[in-house]
Amino acid sequence: MKLVLHRFAILLVAIFLHSPNIDAAKVDKGEIAGAKFMVAAPEQWQGRLVIIAHGYR
Repeated sequence: MKLVLHRFAILLVAIFLHSPNIDAAKVDKGEIAGAKFMVAAPEQWQGRLVIIAHGYR
């Protein structure tokens, strides 16, 4: 069992070291009529948008 966990840990480290650098996103936060919002857009944004309305009724 220890051997499996050891190999899994090595695999995770290898994956994280090999992953490409991710550009930081510009984050804007605010509140409109009591509703808090947060908008994050990467530096190289290409104009596509996904809206998530968590808790919308």
